[in-house]
Amino acid sequence: MSSGVKGLDEVLGGGFFRPSAVLIAGGVGTGKTTLALQTLFNAARTGRKCLFVASISEPITAINRFLSSFSFFDPDLETIHFADVGEAFMAKEDVFSFIRKNIDLIKPEIVVIDSFLSITENKEDLLSLFSYTKRRNILLLLTEVFTEEHLNEHYIASLVDGVIFLYAEGGRRNLAVLKMRGSAISTKKHAFKFTSGGIEVFPKLSIAETKVSERRVSIGVKGIEHVLGNGGSVLEGSIILVTGEAGTGKTLFGF
Repeated sequence: MSSGVKGLDEVLGGGFFRPSAVLIAGGVGTGKTTLALQTLFNAARTGRKCLFVASISEPITAINRFLSSFSFFDPDLETIHFADVGEAFMAKEDVFSFIRKNIDLIKPEIVVIDSFLSITENKEDLLSLFSYTKRRNILLLLTEVFTEEHLNEHYIASLVDGVIFLYAEGGRRNLAVLKMRGSAISTKKHAFKFTSGGIEVFPKLSIAETKVSERRVSIGVKGIEHVLGNGGSVLEGSIILVTGEAGTGKTLFGF
């Protein structure tokens, strides 16, 4: 399914797999929540049911204020739903029971849990959640603050199906897909920027492998066969430089 983020599907090799669990990681302010919400709102626009689970650190009211600056935000979309785990904590309810209850009620195709470590650091809780969402054919997007070094040392990197890492380097914003099971991904770093429409990714171009044809083409200059052999022919697809001093006949040779 499409990420809904311009340029990202090309980097992902076509888009996200559903079901899967994908971590969107990076430093503070790198665009993790924006990327997740952009995917969520664009999916909701196509009629997909979506659920955003806000952690204690980012309550729904703060998220709505933040979203209002982006054109993808539409508070009137009926297919997007918000749940605040702060309610579960206040009611002394188990957070994962609260999340499962919302999923059972809404039956979403995409779920975003923003800043999952503020909800739990328990590996078994997350494994249980991943199993639960995959049985329901859900794309689960998790966001969290990580440095690349910290991420490589944390158990979450081995649990999830994919990792998208956002970071700033030399005054530029970059995105790298460190892992995506089942996809032919580009592991290069790709530039991105914030626009009024959200995040826009600029995939690095890759040079396709080329094979020179085995068919030979005659150059057509009398006597050249004695110089080149092969009847004065070259392989089709070759690039040949004809060089010499001024007035030696280079242009005439080409004609």
